[in-house]
Amino acid sequence: RDPSCFTGAAFSCAACCDTKQAGPAGNVKCWGQGYTYKRCCPPCPDAHDPSCFPAGSPQSCKECCDRHHGDRGNTACWAEEQRGLSFERCCLGRRPICSGRWPGNFTREVLQTSQYGQDRFMLEWLDCPSSGFYLDLGAYDGEHLSNTHALDVGLGWQGICVDAVLRPDNFKDRSCRLLQAALHTRS
Repeated sequence: RDPSCFTGAAFSCAACCDTKQAGPAGNVKCWGQGYTYKRCCPPCPDAHDPSCFPAGSPQSCKECCDRHHGDRGNTACWAEEQRGLSFERCCLGRRPICSGRWPGNFTREVLQTSQYGQDRFMLEWLDCPSSGFYLDLGAYDGEHLSNTHALDVGLGWQGICVDAVLRPDNFKDRSCRLLQAALHTRS
């Protein structure tokens, strides 16, 4: 992108633009003073899923994942989400765990959002149930590295999300009840 973004030793494209570990906006410590993910990072993130853009496909990673179109890339690429293509899967590299049944009788892939596959382990162990209840202690972001996002958004589970420092804007697609509180061994 902009060659002026990573001229010093303090930041690098690899560290700042890593959507897999740092989240959809890359490493937030890198941005400020006019430097943003959109300005500095390549249109096709390293974490992208190449199977979404096979050879001969009418769409490319650069065309679909480029943040100059918006926060979720080119939304025209994800218009038919029933096909299993989404910004989260194709551009952020979130792997499918199982399929959930949605209104209108279509299935939708449930994508892994946890850091080390905690959601994958639990859903595979329980055979991907389409309903349930969870308690998320330490919910913080609500999306990136969330152990319960797949349960809530992917399968329609209900729950309670607790953290001392919640980021409410990231819970707009979630159904969980938010509780801003600190947990301790003593009351």
